[in-house]
Amino acid sequence: MFCSVTHTSASLCFQKINFIKYLHLYYTKNEIKTKPPKIWIIGSSYINHGEKAALQNFGENFGLTAKVEWFGQEGMRWSGILPRLYEELSRQSPPNVLVVHAGGNDLGWVAAEDLVFKMQQELRHLHEEFPAMKLVYSCINERKVWRTGWPRNINKDRKVVNSHMRKALHSLGGEVIEHPHLHFYSKTNYLPDGVNFTEEGNEIFLSSIRRVLRRLLGTR
Repeated sequence: MFCSVTHTSASLCFQKINFIKYLHLYYTKNEIKTKPPKIWIIGSSYINHGEKAALQNFGENFGLTAKVEWFGQEGMRWSGILPRLYEELSRQSPPNVLVVHAGGNDLGWVAAEDLVFKMQQELRHLHEEFPAMKLVYSCINERKVWRTGWPRNINKDRKVVNSHMRKALHSLGGEVIEHPHLHFYSKTNYLPDGVNFTEEGNEIFLSSIRRVLRRLLGTR
C-alpha cells in the first residue's frame, strides 16, 4: 500500500505508521508482561532430591504460576554454584528469581568466616551483574549427622553462616528462606544416613521454599 506525496496524505501516512509502531510496542510489552516469571533453584542433594518430591507434592513448576527449573547436584559445595549457574546462562537468559541452597557441605572443610566471605562476595557479584534478578538464600538446615567434624561445632558454624547471610541478602534486596521446622532430633524428618530427608522432611523443606516464592509472585 503506497501513500501519495500530497501534504495531507503524507501526514495521514505518517500517522498510520506511528500507530502501527504503537501497536507493535503495545503488544510486545504486554507479551513480556504476561510471560510467566522464570525461577531457578540451584544447590546440593537437597535440591536434587527436592525436584522429584516437589513434582509429587505440588505438581509441575512447583504448583506456581511460573517456569521453575531445578539444578541440584549430589555433594555440591558452594564453589560449584557459579560454574553451574554460568553454564546454564550460556544457554538461556537469567531467571527472574534465583534460589540458592548450598554451603552445608562446606562446613567443617572451610572456616565459617571464610565461607561467609566467599558466599557474600559471589552473591554481590551476581547482584551487580544481574540487578533485575531476585536473589533468594535458603538457610543451611540442621542435620543429624555432620561428616566433617563435631556436630556441636559444625552447628555453631551453620548458625554463624546463616546469620551473616541474612544480613547480606537484606543489603542486596534479596530474600531469605528459613527452615524452622527441620530439627536434628526429629525421628521422622531424616533418612538413616542422618543427612537426607524422608518424604515428610522433603515436604517441610520444600514448603518453606514454596511459601517464600508464592509471596514473591504475589499469590496466596
